[in-house]
Amino acid sequence: MKKFVRPLLTIVGISSMLFAYAPNSSAAGNVIEEDNAVYDESINAYVVPLEVQGDQLVPTSPDKYEASTGNDLAVKESTIQAGTGGQMGTMDYREYWKYTPKSKTKVVGKTKRASSDITCTTATCNISKQVSATVTASFSTQVAAEKSAIKANAGFNWSNAATDSSTYGFTLKKGQKGYIGFKPYYNKTSGTLKKYSNWDGYLGISKPGSGQSPQKTKAGEAVGNFYFVFIKK
Repeated sequence: MKKFVRPLLTIVGISSMLFAYAPNSSAAGNVIEEDNAVYDESINAYVVPLEVQGDQLVPTSPDKYEASTGNDLAVKESTIQAGTGGQMGTMDYREYWKYTPKSKTKVVGKTKRASSDITCTTATCNISKQVSATVTASFSTQVAAEKSAIKANAGFNWSNAATDSSTYGFTLKKGQKGYIGFKPYYNKTSGTLKKYSNWDGYLGISKPGSGQSPQKTKAGEAVGNFYFVFIKK
């Protein structure tokens, strides 16, 4: 973890909502300090971790930062098309895939933009902002039947997508510029795909396969952490 010394500077559907300068808001005491920023290698930028206090997320200790441990896989959940997903017929010849998981891991994704740019042009700017970030599942394959096989036997409850919405209150100093970012958590499965037919059984074709699904809270929200991301001046 690199500490920030001088000003320097990842579904997915992302939307940003309210943004306002509010001189008398509760944001006044929550100052974004560049000296507390941490370097986020996944986006080549310095970030300040945010945490829940009361009903808002506010700046917190740089020790709360968690580095990314993986990227999204090549194929997004939105590309899935209807397929047999391992269904067999007893009369007509059919081929299908079976997936055997070998490992299940927690992946910390790359930081994703969750707001438009926020710039302070006055002495101080009290910011009240509501943002929403949506993350989606991804796969190592583009084939619908292979994706369905991975989802069916991933080893955990699969989520196609998850969203987290929160309100933030903090103060920027003159000249500071950045945006709100969200670093999501995923459940990742890695294993082997094998091809079968309902007439001949295993066809001797196998290959690696993997998929990752957004983690969700009990309330159904995306699991992850929000950050204020500094934009290089």
